[in-house]
Amino acid sequence: MKKLITQSEFSRLAGCTPQAVHNLIGKRLKDAMHGHRIDPSHPIAVAYLRERATVKSLQRKPAACRGISATVLAEILRVCPTARGGAQMGLIAGLSVQQVVEVLPLNKGVADHVRILRRIEEVAMIQLKIDEKESELAPREMVAFQICSMLDDLTQRADKSMPSAIAARAFALASNGAPLEDVEAMARLIVTQHLKGYAGSAKSNMLDRYRNAESEDDPELAEVKRLFPRVRAPGEIRAIADLTVSEVADQFGDAAGACEYISIVKKIADTRMMSLKLAEKEGELVRRDWVRAFIFGQIESLHQRLLRDAPRTIASRVYASAKSGATQGEAEDLIRGILIQHLRSCSVPVRRLLAQKSAPIEAAQA
Repeated sequence: MKKLITQSEFSRLAGCTPQAVHNLIGKRLKDAMHGHRIDPSHPIAVAYLRERATVKSLQRKPAACRGISATVLAEILRVCPTARGGAQMGLIAGLSVQQVVEVLPLNKGVADHVRILRRIEEVAMIQLKIDEKESELAPREMVAFQICSMLDDLTQRADKSMPSAIAARAFALASNGAPLEDVEAMARLIVTQHLKGYAGSAKSNMLDRYRNAESEDDPELAEVKRLFPRVRAPGEIRAIADLTVSEVADQFGDAAGACEYISIVKKIADTRMMSLKLAEKEGELVRRDWVRAFIFGQIESLHQRLLRDAPRTIASRVYASAKSGATQGEAEDLIRGILIQHLRSCSVPVRRLLAQKSAPIEAAQA
């Protein structure tokens, strides 16, 4: 014989109010009803009692015992105040920042997540501008060091190795009765070989010294490293959008704490951008297009003169000197003077442009 109990007795077994049981007698508990009484051994009633026992056990246990800290629980309730039961809370705790904004209705907690996404985009935009700015600029000291090193190396070659090589071969050709065109071609070949070598060696020396600026304790080159430290915002800011509610609470306390953190990162990025603009204004950084147009333009013109005009002049004058009985040493001095004259026509204006820190483009155009 079935033992039937009243709705009030069943509510005490279930740990809920009699009204809650009364609301279910025409729905979920309909098959367990016998008149106004309930059969507690009916499968539907047993399942309901088991479900209520699980809920009561969750409510009795502290948050930490259920694997959710008090901080995470508070953040869950901030974004979804209506969350009830372990299942709902676990679901919300696993939502990412982007999903919280897309799924949950707007409230103060969700608004903080919206601010997180907006500030992430602000930081990303500033970082793009920084990258673009850095790609347009170069440290003046590094550019000056590279260009002056190249010119110094070429001057040294023009003063020592090139005159002796050209004079020796020119005298040999003249003594064998070779035409003037052969002397000119020989001089052009030697100049070309030295031009290829000086650019590569100067660049290699510049890179080695720049990498070792701090170890060499060179204040000027250490300043180059300061101007271009390639500072980035701490951490991957965009990854915060993929953090779950529980991860945000564990790492930042709550969404407001994450907003504050991203705001600090934004200030760092803003400071970096301002420092780039200030360094450009003060002349510590120069625009790469200016270097290409005015500095490398002068050097390109020098190369053309060394390959076109210098061999022709050297060949005619050295060939005449050899025919007139001049010594090889005199021919070397003659060649040295011609090469140095071409180098000075480029070196002096280039060094002057690199030394100017105010309005370099306007100064160069003037």
